[in-house]
Amino acid sequence: MSVYNDMASDAGYSYGSDENDQMAAMLEYQEQEAMYQAMAEEDMMQRQMEEEMMNIEFITCAAIKYKGKIYAMERPNRHCDLFSFIISENGSRIDPNEIQGFMTNKGRFLSRKEAQPIAENAGQVDGGLITKDLLTSEDMW
Repeated sequence: MSVYNDMASDAGYSYGSDENDQMAAMLEYQEQEAMYQAMAEEDMMQRQMEEEMMNIEFITCAAIKYKGKIYAMERPNRHCDLFSFIISENGSRIDPNEIQGFMTNKGRFLSRKEAQPIAENAGQVDGGLITKDLLTSEDMW
């Protein structure tokens, strides 16, 4: 039995002793191996990207710090949605100057000003800031 038939047999293929069959078996085996190698490389690249994202701090949602409590809503909610929720929960008006900001993937609350360089570093700001040095949710989503 030739080396080609050995490889084909390992891959689960059975071919006759004809040289053309042996060559076909080898090519099919090599194509399958190349496909598995490509899949393994893609998986490795995906894991590396996930690890890099875990190391990079990025903005996850809008948040407001009101009376010592942090209120946050997942995107696409904005600060106005948070104000509406806080008003409905507390039954009173709130000062629009309460600390508006964002939460990060690291669980940190940041003011709009503190959040701006984080979002820019993470590539989350598209087309520049609407308000200079103050991040808004509209800058990102």
